[in-house]
Amino acid sequence: MNEIILTSEMEIYELFKKSDEILVEFIKKDNSKRLMKCTLNQLSIPQNQLPKTERTKEEKEKEVIEKKIIRVYDLEKDAWRTIPLDRINWIRIDNQFYKIDFTNKNYFKKEKETEQIISEDVNEWELEIKHPIEISSQIKDK
Repeated sequence: MNEIILTSEMEIYELFKKSDEILVEFIKKDNSKRLMKCTLNQLSIPQNQLPKTERTKEEKEKEVIEKKIIRVYDLEKDAWRTIPLDRINWIRIDNQFYKIDFTNKNYFKKEKETEQIISEDVNEWELEIKHPIEISSQIKDK
């Protein structure tokens, strides 16, 4: 079975919306791993746990895009939980695995997180490989 790579928050959100039961592994704020069986399918959520007021589609999408979280119903704990989208390791729906790869989208953010330091005397060839946008702006400035 091949895994599918998801590259955006909205891809993850759309996948969650159309799936009945989702198994997701992510890293919690305390850096521990968490495996959760969850859903957004209202037919799988007990009546007394359904939201009292329904948020609009735009409100939900804004939360996904700006806050980078998704609110799901945990089927094992019978409670609503929040998953940080940028901390998801993998998702399984039925027998299909999904991996998350935001590296292209967050290129410079990832670089900062890994604390990669490039000295000033790095030659332009190395700089071009590591920083294609930065080198092109430096060339234009000359």
